Amino acid sequence: MNILSRLSVRSLYQYKCVSKLWNTLISDPYFKMKHFKRANNDQNSQKSLITHMCMNENRFSSYCCPVCSNGALCGCDGFVLVIVSGIMVDKHPIHLLWNPSIRESVVLPAPQSEICDYTGYGFGYDSTSGDYKILRICDQGYNEILALKGGSWRKIDKHPRGVSNAVTRTSCLAFLHETFHWIGSIIDPRSHWIGGSRIYSLVSFSISKEVYGEIPLPEEILSFVGIFYLGVLVLDGMLSVYSVTFSPDLYLETLKLWVLKEYGVKVSWTALFADGELLFSCVHEPSRGNVFRTSVGPFTSWLQPSIQDMVVFTESLISLKSVVSYV
Repeated sequence: MNILSRLSVRSLYQYKCVSKLWNTLISDPYFKMKHFKRANNDQNSQKSLITHMCMNENRFSSYCCPVCSNGALCGCDGFVLVIVSGIMVDKHPIHLLWNPSIRESVVLPAPQSEICDYTGYGFGYDSTSGDYKILRICDQGYNEILALKGGSWRKIDKHPRGVSNAVTRTSCLAFLHETFHWIGSIIDPRSHWIGGSRIYSLVSFSISKEVYGEIPLPEEILSFVGIFYLGVLVLDGMLSVYSVTFSPDLYLETLKLWVLKEYGVKVSWTALFADGELLFSCVHEPSRGNVFRTSVGPFTSWLQPSIQDMVVFTESLISLKSVVSYV
């Protein structure tokens, strides 16, 4: 069993045909969990899933797949949440849970809340209830949660301080310590601007207690002015925040990245990376990207406009039928 647990999912599916004994062993829930736990600690078992837009209509017809990802991919324990929409703007996308390793998928119930321009999705495991949950936040403030064992979306309260969800695209929330994280904002009461300037914060939401919290952002971010974008991700087991600032003509100027080395402690924010001026651009071959000056030397950006999103997942034999009660 120890030898088999080291093999890839693809190889194990082939070996199921060797004999009834091997088929029974590989199909056993205990073995599936043993295999996943080993794969979860093996870098070679971590796979990247990339979605991209097919711009050639002939490719759509040849593959008979007239759909494209709407830009949200969230992975957890070998499962991937995919938001699927039509080629054109789709106000009612399909929410799909997928195990790419065994090619198994389940269509999830449609959310209850109002249609939003931009949404953020979080996908994680709640060890308290032993259930996987999906959090959906909206730029208009409508938040709801889906427990896979329950099978229906449930609206949740808004942030008690009135913090708005700063969602500017369909994206995935950062999940760490059984808590979802995203960028929020609130109108600065001291502002004299019409409509008010905004103060940004890092919002947290506990998957089990369903309680909101806030983590202070680096001081440098709080002093930003002009046009910029903030995002959150998990990097090497630490919460990270990145900023993208733009010039008045909307060209990328600076990308910066911070990591929170001690969770919840503001003074532990550490600047990890920053890029600077554009050194040169490959005008005749745009696909070669641009070269920027960075704090650690020249950096080349790889321009692939057709790529929308990427998620890293762990190979898993575990069936969705074991986590979704209504399948």
